[in-house]
Amino acid sequence: MYQANEIVKIAGVENYIEDWEALYNIGKRYIVKWKTIHCLHYSQNAGYYATKVYTSDGNMTQRGRHFMMTAESVNNLIGREHFIAA
Repeated sequence: MYQANEIVKIAGVENYIEDWEALYNIGKRYIVKWKTIHCLHYSQNAGYYATKVYTSDGNMTQRGRHFMMTAESVNNLIGREHFIAA
């Protein structure tokens, strides 16, 4: 499906496929961007993709920036137990 050193855009964030795989494997499955949180998923048919799981009223990052976080970190960021660690 993917070739080595291929750049893939997921939730508006460009990264090498090897990097998406490494982040997914260490549990950093949440992409935090400006006011939204996306969850990184993997399937054999579709490959890596993300779904929007949370929208905030205020900014969580500077516009144009993103962070990869674990479920525990995201829960601390939003101030409640909303996401479950995989």
